[in-house]
Amino acid sequence: MRLAVPWALVVFILSPHQVYIERLTHRQFSGSFAGFLPHYFDGWYGIAPNGNFAWMGLHLWYLLFLFLFSTVTLPPLSLDPQKG
Repeated sequence: MRLAVPWALVVFILSPHQVYIERLTHRQFSGSFAGFLPHYFDGWYGIAPNGNFAWMGLHLWYLLFLFLFSTVTLPPLSLDPQKG
């Protein structure tokens, strides 16, 4: 859970600003950041054409991968070999 909380903060707090600036510089959106926020959840960034929701966290993508790897590998590694 220590990785999931920062990942959620990145996705919902930091990434909307980055996607907004990207859309402004590529002339795909014109308007204020407050006007962009409702459009942030329109499609998945990188998957849907012109999708905005950065579900991986953009430059902090590794937090999602670390969380997934630790979730998958923790149960087998926590087995006690003595109990067999």
